[in-house]
Amino acid sequence: MKTASKSVNGNTGYKDREKKYFAGQARIFHQYLYRRIATCSMAADATGIKQKCLTRYKRKLEKQGLLWEVRKGICRKTGQRAAYLTTNPRYAGVSTSTYSTHGNGK
Repeated sequence: MKTASKSVNGNTGYKDREKKYFAGQARIFHQYLYRRIATCSMAADATGIKQKCLTRYKRKLEKQGLLWEVRKGICRKTGQRAAYLTTNPRYAGVSTSTYSTHGNGK
């Protein structure tokens, strides 16, 4: 009986650590986009967080109303068309014509 209790507690501890780890990554992503306007690929390169994870955090921030698309343009990292994002409310609702393809990425 005690053994089963320990394994359940061990799994709970692992899940808690996992939640804290991913919450920390989401916070780093949010802070990065607050200071810079960037694509997910650019953020992945700068933060070291996998792009697949950033896509998940992006969706969560969008649902919470904390992330905005500033413009669409060519990504400096991939050379592909991508959305430039921010979590800074100062840039929320800014017209896409305000930014050129080469501006405000850093």
